[in-house]
Amino acid sequence: MGNTKSTPRRLKQASPSMGNSRYEACRLLADKQIPNVIWLEDLLALHGSNTQVWDLHLLVEDPRTAAKILLDSGYEEMPPEARFENDPEFSKRAIRIARYRSSTGVVLHMAREWYYQLDDGVQDFLPPLHSFLDSMIEFWLNISSQDYVDRLGFALYIGCLINYCYYLHNSEGEPVKSLTYAENLKPEHREVHYNITSADPKEESFTTTSRHMYHVRRSREIKEGIFVSRPYEKGVFRAPLATVLEQ
Repeated sequence: MGNTKSTPRRLKQASPSMGNSRYEACRLLADKQIPNVIWLEDLLALHGSNTQVWDLHLLVEDPRTAAKILLDSGYEEMPPEARFENDPEFSKRAIRIARYRSSTGVVLHMAREWYYQLDDGVQDFLPPLHSFLDSMIEFWLNISSQDYVDRLGFALYIGCLINYCYYLHNSEGEPVKSLTYAENLKPEHREVHYNITSADPKEESFTTTSRHMYHVRRSREIKEGIFVSRPYEKGVFRAPLATVLEQ
């Protein structure tokens, strides 16, 4: 049984298909016709972020099926990483495995839980940045108000990953932290985008409890067609709505 704690490292930006042993699991799964994509910190690093990476997180359709293929290839199952042991998205519904004596685990997540549609057209197992951002914003919006209190650390971790995107550029060189980048995102996620791109250091972060409540409400209203998100006026910060009732 391996360690529950992985060792952080920094990646050099490179293609996962060019012989990097860190992404061996991606290739093993693909060889068995199991679609998979790179997720979380590794995705950000491969898009140019200087974030550290720990375990390699992959999205698959069925974690148990994918795990069996890797276990048959010499991997062994590991306990969840200690920092996520109280987060069921990692500790219960994902599967963590690793090569014998490896300090780096491979965590297999169900793509549907992260609001991501697996697409055979993804190159080098790396989703485009806007797809990741759409999925992460949707995941963040679906954190319940109770979990935003009881598991605030996890909620802020997701918010941090979203925020990392806003220091990057897409493949065409367009900065994510621009108003026009909103056109790459789903309409129900653009209010979050405008909040982040217009944020003043003196104002509260989009990750606060009150802002989360505001964005949950606005996202629902956008889907219902009763609110249209627009860029924030300079110097005008939208106050949070007084109350949000969970459905």
